[in-house]
Parts: sequence; structure tokens; C-alpha cells
Amino acid sequence: MKKMIAALCALSLVTAMGATAFAADDNIALGKTPMVSIENTKPEDANGSYEAAKALDGNRDTRWSLTKDDTKMDANGVFGADIWFGVDLGANAKIDAITIVWDTAGADHSEEGFTLQYCTENPDSDASWKDITLTDAKYDQEVTNGKNSKGYVDELKFDEIEARYVRVVVHKATNKNGEYKSEPSIWEFEVYGTMSGDGATQTPGDDTQTPDDGKDDTPKTGVEFPAVVAMVAVAAAVSFGMARAAKKAR
Repeated sequence: MKKMIAALCALSLVTAMGATAFAADDNIALGKTPMVSIENTKPEDANGSYEAAKALDGNRDTRWSLTKDDTKMDANGVFGADIWFGVDLGANAKIDAITIVWDTAGADHSEEGFTLQYCTENPDSDASWKDITLTDAKYDQEVTNGKNSKGYVDELKFDEIEARYVRVVVHKATNKNGEYKSEPSIWEFEVYGTMSGDGATQTPGDDTQTPDDGKDDTPKTGVEFPAVVAMVAVAAAVSFGMARAAKKAR
């Protein structure tokens, strides 16, 4: 009986520790460090501000957006600058799906409108980035956000890859009339998978990265001391309950 109790206690501790790990369907981009090709100059207005972190905050009522001046767009709607939005996951991860919630006038919501890319190191070098080949995609799923503002969801799936940095390169964006004369705008950029190492959690902050920004990309640890204490407490409680039950059964 004592051996059984000990085994069950060990199992409960392992289960409690496993509960802190990310499941396969978690949005591991949530609260992580955004990366952009150019800084946003769009001023705050009645709808709030438009910094890059707003597309990684888990709130589909806030968004990242640029201005036409940021994109150096010409009269025909052609961008004069490389436009992309991405995320530093903090460590390598196994990923197999990305969901993008676009603003209504934020992109051409189709396979030709953008390209997904990833890399594991040296994100400042264009040579490091590789295109993601999709195996399944659902484009243009219209949604209404909490502020009664419309958006379009693209659900994009692919064979599992290992990546730390993930981005979407926007080739063209449409306005409300369907013309290619709009600036990129994203309500939410979600990356699904599991972390390969440290960096499973990260405190959200205004740490937007731009190429060659010289910032420290050191991954943050995933499990903190309070979580360990909680795990031990759960195991102890289970052990105590089992011991009492065994005593009554004698």
C-alpha cells in the first residue's frame, strides 16, 4: 500500500508539472516580442494606438497598422518599401499553424497577397528567412470584433517546422472598395505549436524589434519558482488524502 501511495504521489507531481507546459494548440506568439520592417508612425486616435505589440496581445479589438507614408506607396498602390510583421518567440519552437486576423482594409486576403516566412537565427539577414509552404488554408473568413469592426481571418496550416522568428510579408493591401491603395493592418497574429526549450512564457511589453536594433534577444525562463511551489503543494495534498484513505481502509 505504501509503495502504491508513493507511486501515485510521484504521478500527481509529474501531472502538475506537465500542466504548466504548452499544449499543441496554444498561441505561443501571445505577449511575445513583435518585429517589424519599419517603425509605425500612425498617431493615436479615438480607436487607440497602433503599435506592433497590439497584434500580439490576444485582443482582437486592438491592432497594428501603418500609414501610407510608412509604406511609401505610389499612386497605383505599390509599396516602395519592404513591409512585414513578425514575432520573436524567445526560443525555438515546433509550429504547424498560423492564424492572421486582418483589418478589413489591411491586406489582400489571398495566397497572392502575402508570404509567410520563418528562421531560427540571424533574423536581420534576409538570407536567413525561408518561405513556409502551406498544406491547408482558409482565407477570407469574415468576423466582427467586439467594437463592431469587421476583420478577415486566414487560418493557415503547414507541416511542422522549427522556428524562433516568424513573419508575414505583405505584398499588397486593399481598401474598402477593393482597390490596392491601403496600408497593412493586423488585428491579431497567432502562431500555434509548442516551445522547444526556454521561452515558453514572456511578459508582454513594448519591446518591438526592427532590423539591426541591437536589442538583447536572450530567452526568458519558462517555469518560475511560485509555479514549482504550487506543484509541490498539489502533490503533498494528494499524498495526504491518499494516506488518510488507506488508513481508513485498514
